[in-house]
Order: sequence, then structure tokens, then C-alpha cells
Amino acid sequence: MDIDNFKKVNDTYGHLVGDEIFKIVAYTLSSNVKKTDMVSRWGGEEFIAIVDVTTNEELAAIAERLRTLVAASGYKLNVDKTIQVTISIGGTLVTKDDTIKSAITRADDNMYYAKQNGRNQTKIA
Repeated sequence: MDIDNFKKVNDTYGHLVGDEIFKIVAYTLSSNVKKTDMVSRWGGEEFIAIVDVTTNEELAAIAERLRTLVAASGYKLNVDKTIQVTISIGGTLVTKDDTIKSAITRADDNMYYAKQNGRNQTKIA
């Protein structure tokens, strides 16, 4: 998962506001998965989640729920301005033939597909 246009937020409003937005996204993601699932910062403005599902449909449903919840949140800069945030999500099921690297690469490729095709969307494959 990657926060859309995060560099623009930092450049426009400063890193302190960027940090607050980062915290909002982190809280939204981590508080909306099962206790047995894991969400973590992956680097920069990216997050990774490991969720216990068995089908692409289940994975897509979780990803869409998280994407929608983040899009519904925002950071109130002042009385007149709320900064809306969206994320792009790429996901994949791990197969018995996968290595950690191959699974993460596939999910990352899916995330970049989502970003390149309009952002604020999910690509599961």
C-alpha cells in the first residue's frame, strides 16, 4: 500500500503535517484488520499487510475496505481546509511456490499498476 501523492503533501504543507497524515493512515490500516493480521510500515510512505485469507475475493474485499476507510479520513489543517488522503493497494496470495521476494514483488507490481492507472484503487492478482 502506498499513500498517493504523499511527496506533494510534504512539499505543500510541511513534514509535520505529513507526519500527522502518516499517523492517520497507519492507525486506520492497523485498527481495521483482524488481531491475527499484521500491518507495518514498509518504507517511505508504503505499508505492507499480511492477512489471513484464502481467495483473491477475500483479499480484494479487505483491500477495498481499507482503501475506502483511508479515503474517508482526512487531516483538518484549519477550519476551512481538510487534507484528504488516498492509498493505492496491490495485493496477491502467497502460493506454495513463492519466496518472500517473489510474493512481495508481485504485490508491489500490482500496487504500481494501481498507481499508474489513476491511484486510489486496488489491484489484486
